Amino acid sequence: MYKKLKPMVRVPLEKNEQEILAAWLDREGYIWCHVPNEIPSVHGKPNYAWMISMRRRGLKPGIPDVLIFGKQSRPLRIAIELKREKGGATSDKQEQWLINLRECGWHAEVCRGYKEAIETIEYYTNLQ
Repeated sequence: MYKKLKPMVRVPLEKNEQEILAAWLDREGYIWCHVPNEIPSVHGKPNYAWMISMRRRGLKPGIPDVLIFGKQSRPLRIAIELKREKGGATSDKQEQWLINLRECGWHAEVCRGYKEAIETIEYYTNLQ
């Protein structure tokens, strides 16, 4: 007797989710940026020299992926730590950043996938 295999469902990578979210934010007219906190690779190996250089210039570990400052001259202060729909966990440093930003009056959330991120952003945008 053979075991029936479940069909594989592909979960988009975080970078793919980020690209979709970035296009939406631009299309909707948000004033925002992505913080490049990922370690790039060269020939398949992590480029730690680049990351060390960026840290010396002020890049902080754990800062959320997306910072939204406003939309059409309306201040918003939304920080999104974007994760894949399934999988991916926040680090202690990421959690601390979210806490610190909330204490500074930001809306700071972890979102699983671009759809949840868009829902969260629209929710906070409509609160204003």
